[in-house]
Amino acid sequence: MNEVQQYLSGCQREQKMAELTKSEMSSFPSDAAMYRSVGKMFMKATRDEIESYHDSQSATLQKKEKQYNDKLEYLKKRANSQMVNYKELRGGR
Repeated sequence: MNEVQQYLSGCQREQKMAELTKSEMSSFPSDAAMYRSVGKMFMKATRDEIESYHDSQSATLQKKEKQYNDKLEYLKKRANSQMVNYKELRGGR
């Protein structure tokens, strides 16, 4: 369960970074040279390419966040169910 919570917080952190980057880009002039990081290098790209990249990244991260939330809820329900079963078994003896 802790692992899923860590993935969830990492996903939320990345999503905030993508949104912050996109909002900071709006303060630059439209003809400014922009670069996108690719591994250890920076590649020149148009503003539209970078914005679409951040939009798609945000959409992907939102999907992952939903999946992690669903998985976390499932694990919580399963843990509660197992705890109830354990208490029933222990109380029956």
